[in-house]
Amino acid sequence: MNCSTFLKKLDDYIEGSLSMDMEIAMEKHLEDCSSCKAYYEEEIKIEKAFKSVIQNEDIVFKSSRSSIMDGIDKSMYEDRIGKRMILYFKRYKVIYSTCAALLIGFISLAPYISNKINGSTGEKLAQDKAPNNAMLRKAETGNFMIKNPEQGSEAKVNTALISPTVFLEKKYAFQKSSLESKSLPNENWRDSPDKKFSAQIEGQNLEGTEEGVHPIIFRENTMEKAYKLSFKDASIQYSPKKLQWLDERNLLVTIGYGFGTITKGGDLFIVSIDTGNTYTVYKTEDDKKEVTDVEKVSNNDGSINLKLKLNVYEDENYIKSHMEEKLIKNFKVVYDK
Repeated sequence: MNCSTFLKKLDDYIEGSLSMDMEIAMEKHLEDCSSCKAYYEEEIKIEKAFKSVIQNEDIVFKSSRSSIMDGIDKSMYEDRIGKRMILYFKRYKVIYSTCAALLIGFISLAPYISNKINGSTGEKLAQDKAPNNAMLRKAETGNFMIKNPEQGSEAKVNTALISPTVFLEKKYAFQKSSLESKSLPNENWRDSPDKKFSAQIEGQNLEGTEEGVHPIIFRENTMEKAYKLSFKDASIQYSPKKLQWLDERNLLVTIGYGFGTITKGGDLFIVSIDTGNTYTVYKTEDDKKEVTDVEKVSNNDGSINLKLKLNVYEDENYIKSHMEEKLIKNFKVVYDK
């Protein structure tokens, strides 16, 4: 069980409404995770204080949470579309009326706006046409070259016109610091495509299941220089699990839980060895799914396919699981500034 699942089940655990297996799993997590145990003890204090306030000689609330839930008028949430639409309209009639007025105003101005757009110099049309007929050769911030297959010519295009494909993740930002190259480990290094750099996750095993927050370390193979990438936010409870090189200056890194119930993977990010910036590639959006491995497959147009292996847990205790695959086709990196 991980911390997220524990917190979701905490209210039911306090009230004693969980199954025997789930109670055992919750108690085991309390023994293993100090942060969740502290949160649980705080909730118990609040529960006792709340009950002591609302109790008197005649009335004793055995379960304040249950009483509150029983007192909710559930008929308001019945699955009757007509009733719910009338209820929402009455409640938000001022907002709906304002939106309707704005919509009518926009429709009235539409012909004027259309004439202004059609009367432009045609610069936007020229900008749009080039990317549609072209094949991306580079996907970096700033300017890059695109090639027109029909004309065999190249043109410089600003990436501000291209929508980003990966987005800056400030939560997992890294800071870069120097290391003594003599103290580095001898095994488990991964070389960059040009062999100029090698990288690994310090103290992490090949399966990515070692507990703790582990920094990324990398070295310049020709200069005998070494560096460490560690999280700027030292309180983060997550850790790099696995890595491989995306290109000569960027890593594909899986980041997942570092404490509590240790899982095999996490979400997938790009990490720059120059800036320490982290960009989101793929998030599972599900606590029971995690990326455990990534395979790069190069395409003829310069893009790559990413084959992701997902570990999917089937039970609430995170014991039984199976593997699935996800394919990200024609992955071209355009960075979010």
